[in-house]
Amino acid sequence: MAALTAISLAMGIAELIGPKVVGLFAGDKGEQVAEQVISIAQGVTNEPDPVTSLSMLRGEPALAAEFQLALLQQESSLVAMAYEDRADARQMYLGSEAKTADKISQQVMSWNVWFVLALVVINAGAVFLLKEEAAVLATVSNILGIVIKSLLDERKDVTGFYLGGSLDGREASSDLRNKA
Repeated sequence: MAALTAISLAMGIAELIGPKVVGLFAGDKGEQVAEQVISIAQGVTNEPDPVTSLSMLRGEPALAAEFQLALLQQESSLVAMAYEDRADARQMYLGSEAKTADKISQQVMSWNVWFVLALVVINAGAVFLLKEEAAVLATVSNILGIVIKSLLDERKDVTGFYLGGSLDGREASSDLRNKA
């Protein structure tokens, strides 16, 4: 089955259970994950055609519930498949000659804190100056809050890339594979 077709069909099927599975369709293993989701749906509906299978799941709540249960039972293997291609990303980058990410990371770590502090001061000034305009103040504060969170998330992502998360990608992938 073509990659785009498999992923689009699987996304149609996965929309029945929410966005949790849809994120697994990204990356090099996305097509394999999508084909596995389609296979689970076909098994539940006893229908070889994936499009008909999707229609049946949408039209029959009992089948959709049975599909959700089957998908939950296979969740760890689907997650393991999706994360296999990302397991060695950090080591592959550290061994490469391209160090563009190092430069970007240095900028993020150096400047984002100052931008956050400036935005906090601007927010405090807005609270003082716009105390009579509640709607404008709420809008400005919300926008500044979103930007501050984005800047802090960038720092978290850089730190996670270089220092790893709570569990290294290779370990997480092998642990998930062992559970499957």
